[in-house]
Amino acid sequence: MDTKFIGQIHYAFDSLASTNEFATQLLRKQNVREGTLITTKHQFQGKGQAGNSWSSNPNENIAMSVLLRPSFLKPINQFYLNILAALAVRKALIQFVNLPIDVKWANDILIDRKKVCGILIQNTLSGEQITNTIVGIGVNINQTSFEAHLTKATSLALETGANYDIKLVIEAICQQLEHYYAILKAEQFELLRQRYFEHLYQFEEWAWYKRPTGTPFKGKIVDLSPIGALMVARESGVETFGLKEIVFL
Repeated sequence: MDTKFIGQIHYAFDSLASTNEFATQLLRKQNVREGTLITTKHQFQGKGQAGNSWSSNPNENIAMSVLLRPSFLKPINQFYLNILAALAVRKALIQFVNLPIDVKWANDILIDRKKVCGILIQNTLSGEQITNTIVGIGVNINQTSFEAHLTKATSLALETGANYDIKLVIEAICQQLEHYYAILKAEQFELLRQRYFEHLYQFEEWAWYKRPTGTPFKGKIVDLSPIGALMVARESGVETFGLKEIVFL
């Protein structure tokens, strides 16, 4: 793999319950080298944000996890790991798809308002230090049919009609993760925020949302809080939302 450290150690499986779970077990057993990559052709118990599951057909999609050691990053800034992962995946995918690609808060990737990728970041903290980070990434590549309830799911193949070499997309993602990780290490936080907002779905646009209770409201995404919560302007003022506290309509 044409990278300096991400993917230079690669655990590849035909079938695995969860790449993030395998990464967690690996960290418990040994001192794992930063940049270690875990991939599987079939992930049958994939995890999503806030306890959601991630469904994927065998041999058609990307299920991968990368191990990082961002001890240089203060825990209050850990949302920048979400930002760099989302930007990296987006930048990698636009090498293969000549279509607008957006980042939906917190770190879903959308093509034409439909979800093509989900990202799950799991951090291990020790005091005021992030000791380990697992970056889990699931990308729909060649899958062309989804379960009936997944009405907002798509894939590269569905959007373009083409078939893709999954290994090439994985390598592109690893290259971009390395690129944006270097930016994070250089503490260029404002640059990362700026890039994130440039591609953030519905940023500074009035749109309809709803609360988990089902109550709809109109608002405009205007910023992120220091810990990465979504800040939405309403007629009554700016309100801050965490995961599972706001639904995009």
